[in-house]
Amino acid sequence: QPYRPNRASTEIIQNFKSIVKYLLTEFHKRNKGIKPAKILYYRDGVSQGQFIQTLTEEIAGIQAACKELEDGYQPCITYINAQKRHHTRIFTVDRADADRSGNVPPGTVIDTEITNPILFDFYLSSHAG
Repeated sequence: QPYRPNRASTEIIQNFKSIVKYLLTEFHKRNKGIKPAKILYYRDGVSQGQFIQTLTEEIAGIQAACKELEDGYQPCITYINAQKRHHTRIFTVDRADADRSGNVPPGTVIDTEITNPILFDFYLSSHAG
């Protein structure tokens, strides 16, 4: 397996193309020769300062791995950068809508007003706080 851990301060995944190629090859073997038409890639642990670099290098790694697997193979790639460590506090407008701890209900999504106007950005409260 081509996985090699990073140094503590590195946010870019080293040897990423090889990792993706290995995973695509395994998927191909286990699914009777079928390759995925879409790749959904969740990423965590990336600071805002390294977001563009990580996005650029890792998407290029996925694309290169696909090309090595089969020339012309270009699945749709969706890259989601999940950031859990933020300092944004979210409150309900009406206290009656909050849970017993005063938090917004699980499943609350905020995708306007306080989000980045350029990126597809949102806040999700996925579970009770």
